Amino acid sequence: MVWARLGLLLLMLLTGAVAQAESEKDHDRARQLREAGVIVAVEPLIAEAKRRLPGRLLEIEFEDKGDGEYVYEIELVDNKGVVREFFFDAKTGRFLKEGIHWGAQSGEAEGKRR
Repeated sequence: MVWARLGLLLLMLLTGAVAQAESEKDHDRARQLREAGVIVAVEPLIAEAKRRLPGRLLEIEFEDKGDGEYVYEIELVDNKGVVREFFFDAKTGRFLKEGIHWGAQSGEAEGKRR
């Protein structure tokens, strides 16, 4: 039983380390693309997400979808604990969609477009 718990703990630590390395790689890639003028700065998009849902910033993800498509995913939490994700085209800054990530009834606003 002790060995199983230690194995699980080690797996959790290694998974977190891999996720951290991927996050740093995504950050570096986004910075390079921003400096090259390929994608827009994320700060105005954070402001736009907060305009849509006043709340606290939880996370920003940069996703390379392939074929030159890049997406910013901005997660905010409101005062009721609802976490919403806002997706923006990283090349143009155009709002793509929003969805509830956690804290609300299943599917309530999933994939909602504006």
